[in-house]
Amino acid sequence: MSEDGPSWTIGLARPPEITFCMHATHGIDRLVDRYHVRAWCVHFYRYEGELFLDGRRLLIRPGCVGIIPPGIQQEYRYKGRSEHLFAHFLLRGSPDPEPVPIAAMQDMGRDFAGLAQRFEHVIRIRDAHPARAEARLWDILWELSERTTRATDRGERRHTAVEHTCRIIQSRLSEPLSVRDLARSAGVSPAHLTRLFRNDFSDKHFFIKGSDLLVKAQTTLSFGLVYAFSSKSDQ
Repeated sequence: MSEDGPSWTIGLARPPEITFCMHATHGIDRLVDRYHVRAWCVHFYRYEGELFLDGRRLLIRPGCVGIIPPGIQQEYRYKGRSEHLFAHFLLRGSPDPEPVPIAAMQDMGRDFAGLAQRFEHVIRIRDAHPARAEARLWDILWELSERTTRATDRGERRHTAVEHTCRIIQSRLSEPLSVRDLARSAGVSPAHLTRLFRNDFSDKHFFIKGSDLLVKAQTTLSFGLVYAFSSKSDQ
């Protein structure tokens, strides 16, 4: 996994072999589960919780999709009833000479409902039509990989003012931060900084609620924390 954003490389030259897939509910009898799976795992999350992969913490939120390679120690911490869809799968053939990147956790935003519906179809047809189910999962995995690549490309092209602001956020997590102060430090106007963040993170990561400007900086900070920038001092 990288430090900028947890990700793996996966060989997708051939369709995967699904070994198990279903809808699951956790967090009822116990609030912690630990697993060590010998297959790749893909999860479509519909709950809030925490996931530790070999000790590294990731936040789970509704609308996220997670990918875990074989052999990783998994620890899930739930906050109550927690529903998700998942599949275990193996990669066919010899190692792919050209593996592709795929993020360990992606917030799918508005795309989650459609992608989850396609994944539910995989679960429904897997027993009767395994080849069709695996072809559909293969397509979903390619889409997740392509989204990872696009996110990486956006990060490489990110405006210097956005990069500077993100570093400030990371170094001052416990402090109140105003948009005006952040913009002044970055050498741009508050309005321009707002436009830059909207361009890079879209509305699902950047939105206004009441009198506060909120930035959900998952793409920037890996852990999907939410930072409240007081907008009152900017008026």
